[in-house]
Order: sequence, then structure tokens, then C-alpha cells
Amino acid sequence: RAGNTSICCDRMEKMDADTQGLPGNGRDKAYFNKKSREELIDELIVLRKKERERKQQELDFQRTKNELHRVSRALHTLGACQKALVKTLDKEKLLQKICDVIVETGGYSMAWVGVPQNSREKSIKVVAQAGRGLEFLENCRFSLNEGNGYCPTLKAVKKGEPGVIKDVLSAPQ
Repeated sequence: RAGNTSICCDRMEKMDADTQGLPGNGRDKAYFNKKSREELIDELIVLRKKERERKQQELDFQRTKNELHRVSRALHTLGACQKALVKTLDKEKLLQKICDVIVETGGYSMAWVGVPQNSREKSIKVVAQAGRGLEFLENCRFSLNEGNGYCPTLKAVKKGEPGVIKDVLSAPQ
């Protein structure tokens, strides 16, 4: 190693080969042979970029894993609903079983089915329900009247599609 020059990281000064940080000479510091400060900074930039890319790959992997879990749970829920459809003859029992499956297999907090009534108030009667927070259904009056403003129930009945509310407490009333 004689004749080589080294750069000390903490002071960035050139050292002779005899003070190169060899054991026993009192200079046990990190040395990088023949690298300039600019080269070290460039290497650091590359390492930081690689670390950011690695973290992004981890995030992408976690998102993909979560999406796969969500799709798998949806397929299991659909399969369980199809089994209930084949095995259950009574309409009310079928609707109740489907609500149970949506909560137990699908992972939803609550599920319910409402049927529009042919009354003057155009009310919606709850015919099946499952899950937590069922007191919410007892305290609500659902109606198809337009004067209710935004109503997921009204929207679901008019479009003929299920309505999903991710957070009942923060949803518009």
C-alpha cells in the first residue's frame, strides 16, 4: 500500500500511506482510497435513489397484496351468496342469509336490505339486517321522497344497485 493516498471522511484531508488508519497508529477512522468528495457524494446520491426505489417497491407490493386480499374476500363472499341462493327457498330467509354472509365473509360492519312500500310516504321497509350498529336502522326513516336530499338508499333504489357507505357517521345525511 506504500505510495497510495487516502482521503479521510471526517476532515477530507489527504493522508500518507503510513497514517492510513492501520491498527495501532491511533488513527482508526474510515478511509476511502482514491475517491474524491464529488465521487463520494455521487455514490451517496445513487444509494439514496436506490433506497427510495426499494421503499416504493415495498409500498407497491403492499398495495398489490391488499388488493389481492380484497378481491379474494369478494370472491369468497360471492361464492357464499351463490350457495345461499341455491340452498334457500324462502325469500326472507335468503335475504337474511345474504346479509349475514356480507358481514361474516365480506368483512362489512353492517348489511341490510330494504324494500320500497306502496304507501303514501313512499317508505322503505327493512326486511333483513346483520352486523354491528343495527340501532342505526331503528332510528332512521327511509323514504323515496325527493325532499330528503342526498340519500344513499334513494340512490340505490333508483339505480337498482347496492349502496355502500364506508363511514356512516361521516356520510352526508
